[in-house]
Amino acid sequence: MKNIQIKDALLHVLKNMSDTPFTVAQLTQKYLKHQETQHSSKKAARQYVYRKMKCLIENDQLIKLPDVNGWPRYQLTSEFLDVSVDHLANVKIKDDVKTNRQPAVSAHRHVSSLKEKLSRYRTEMLCAIGESEEYSALCNEHPDLRESAQDLYNQARERSATLLGKMKALENMLSQYAG
Repeated sequence: MKNIQIKDALLHVLKNMSDTPFTVAQLTQKYLKHQETQHSSKKAARQYVYRKMKCLIENDQLIKLPDVNGWPRYQLTSEFLDVSVDHLANVKIKDDVKTNRQPAVSAHRHVSSLKEKLSRYRTEMLCAIGESEEYSALCNEHPDLRESAQDLYNQARERSATLLGKMKALENMLSQYAG
């Protein structure tokens, strides 16, 4: 649970703007005009408003709409509107969106890491297969080298089999993330 504390002046302005999309500049301007505002400088007010907007976005109470004339526009969601003005400043808001984003980001990192590892194993496996094929070709060209090349050939084959198993495991994990 996350505690969001919003000054009463901003709460009233947000409540009044609940039915129309707005920009950061519009919200800041109305906040500065409110009689209970505690900010006198435009810069400080804008920073405060923007920080609170980010908190509301993280808590799924505010959404960003497509830009109009190059300025991003925002709209309050029903989640915000369901919480009464009296209790909004002190209510504990579920941090579901934030916790849902973290696993998604974490999963993306895992997928990226698994793909890199799979690519590396594929390269190593191709190298091991090429090595075993070359030992086989050398033995065919020079039968007298068969005895000394046989151990190296077997090691290369074992490496490629091990890498194939590792690749299969990574592919299974990637399919779980994709499904």
